Amino acid sequence: MAERQYFQLKPDMSLAAKPWYVWVNEEEMRKGVSTDRKLPFGGLPMDPPPRFYFDKKVATRKLRDVYTVHVGMKMVSDRLRRLMEEIDPEAFVFAPIDMDYSNFDEPGPRFWLCDVIRFLDCVDEERSVIKYQEGVSFKNYIRLIDVEMLPGVIGGAHIFRLENAKLKLIVDDIFVERMKSEKIKGFSFVSIKGE
Repeated sequence: MAERQYFQLKPDMSLAAKPWYVWVNEEEMRKGVSTDRKLPFGGLPMDPPPRFYFDKKVATRKLRDVYTVHVGMKMVSDRLRRLMEEIDPEAFVFAPIDMDYSNFDEPGPRFWLCDVIRFLDCVDEERSVIKYQEGVSFKNYIRLIDVEMLPGVIGGAHIFRLENAKLKLIVDDIFVERMKSEKIKGFSFVSIKGE
């Protein structure tokens, strides 16, 4: 059996910026909430649901399956949600989005806010090259330069966050191949081996 390969999941910056989403009630949802990256959606309450719209009238076929909302959170289509749950059902949490398609000729796909809720301490630091944050009382990876993983800690997980770099999303080659075979646009994958 071949050794699994791992990648940092990032937005695909080569894609056209339009159409782009507008999160209508973000400020209202964040009011009085202290962000905690260990909580789903950073601790934001999802009731009432987040409300979004796209910023100009375009054909719905041009919408992507994924948009990066913040470093951790993604807005994903119903199609991508089903695929993610099929690949790694315990890694994600989803909240329905109240999507306004009034500036479209017809409604587009259903979208969900998505967050990865699995955190693993799975980096073999002795065999890895990592840039650490200095001047803090905790361990924080700033940059993954050449990383070896601990397969026994990862087990069957296909996507996760790093315990010592909570905003970094890591995926394996199985996740990457499924995204490519399904022609999902919006992600880029950067190898953690010699980044």
